[in-house]
Amino acid sequence: MSDAAPDTTLSGWRFQAKIYQDLDRKLRVSRFGGGASEAHGLLSALACRGIGSERLRAKAYLLQLAEPADLNLIEGLHEMIIRDLRADGFRFNLLLPGDQASAAQKTAALADWCGGFLQGFLHDHDGEAPLADFPATVREAIDDIIAISRADAPPPPGEALERQLFEIEEYLRVATQLIFEELNPAPPAVNNTPANQ
Repeated sequence: MSDAAPDTTLSGWRFQAKIYQDLDRKLRVSRFGGGASEAHGLLSALACRGIGSERLRAKAYLLQLAEPADLNLIEGLHEMIIRDLRADGFRFNLLLPGDQASAAQKTAALADWCGGFLQGFLHDHDGEAPLADFPATVREAIDDIIAISRADAPPPPGEALERQLFEIEEYLRVATQLIFEELNPAPPAVNNTPANQ
C-alpha cells in the first residue's frame, strides 16, 4: 500500500481482506500502535464531535502520529468517514476485517473499534463539553458502546456468535449515525422560490 491517502471513490467500508490487512499492519508499526479498527473508531468519534479536516491535525496527538505519510493516510480515512456519515442511504460502515477473518478476530476488532470510539469521543482534553451536556439520545448510545466494550466473553464460535457479531456491528453503525446527526444537524434547506409564486 502506498503512503498516499486511500481512494475516496471506494464505496463503503467493506474493504477486501488484503487492503484491511495492509492498512492494519501500517498503523500497527506506526507510533499509534493500534490497528485499523481502533483508528477508524477514534476517527468516527472525532467526526461525531464535529471535528472536520481543518481541525484533525490538532488532534493527531490522539493517534501519536507525526510522519506526513501517516497523517495523510489518517486524513483520507477521516474524510471518507465524514463523507459516508453525511451521505444519503446510510453508507457508513465500520472498518473491520473481512469475512475470511475468524470469529475471534472479528470480536477483537469490534472491541478495538469501541475502544477507539470512546477514546476519541471522551478525550475532552481541550475543554470540550463533558458527556453530561450532550443530548439524552447521545448519552444512551455512548453508554451502550461502553457496555459493548466491557461485554463478557462471547459464546463459543458458531452460528450464534456470528449472528451476535453481526447484530453488534449493525447496532454500532446505527448508533454512530445517530450520534453524528444529533450533534451535526444538517443546515435547513434554502427555499429559492419567490414569495409571490
